[in-house]
Amino acid sequence: STKWLRLFATGDVVEKMKNVFVGKKKDSGVSSKIVFSRTTSSHHEREMIENQLRRRCGPMSLTQRCGNWFVGKQCRLTGTMARIIVSSTMDFDDNPETWNKMLRKCCDSWYVRHKSSKVMKQGSLNEIPLSEKLESLEWVDVFFDCGLIELSSHPHIGVSPDGFAIVTVRNDGLETKATAVVEMKTRLMEATTIKKATDMANKHGVHAQCVYGDRVFKDCVPNDNRLQVMHQAYITGFG
Repeated sequence: STKWLRLFATGDVVEKMKNVFVGKKKDSGVSSKIVFSRTTSSHHEREMIENQLRRRCGPMSLTQRCGNWFVGKQCRLTGTMARIIVSSTMDFDDNPETWNKMLRKCCDSWYVRHKSSKVMKQGSLNEIPLSEKLESLEWVDVFFDCGLIELSSHPHIGVSPDGFAIVTVRNDGLETKATAVVEMKTRLMEATTIKKATDMANKHGVHAQCVYGDRVFKDCVPNDNRLQVMHQAYITGFG
């Protein structure tokens, strides 16, 4: 099947470029390092993650920032909007105006073109080197890219993490393997976010293990990201 990504724009610049076609090479999705890949090559760890995911969800796209990814995110509650709704202090009980306000926020997220900030652009550029660095760590067995994933029981809810990894978890001196959802964040403000990350690394170590709600989690995971990672854990079942 084919899905079309429709773009609507106005203005002098658009008028000058109305006969100019800009193309981007489409990712074939044929790679053993992509979850739900079309490749026929066997990969034990990837297939294990896929089997775990199929119990709760399924793929809407194989990669990110492609046509299927953009279209699939429309009318779906992914990490950003899910966080806004859950953390909202609005009164939804028998209050149509509150529902209208939230729907407008959703439509703005789904259909309005938002300019990427400096932090967002740098974060996108960092994803490949960060994933390579992650996979080189001794407690990480393998890392896989992924696209958009929907919750099978509620298809209007989705998630698009940066990837999945098989990691070693240590509890009471024992080591076990676990499947982890990967979410990468880039810190650029030296006086604030970088300083905070450096202070926490000095306090808890460069690589820290935590449980949701404990002191390490509260110190190392900013408020803005906590509901996002919980949303990812819920959708995928990798809690």
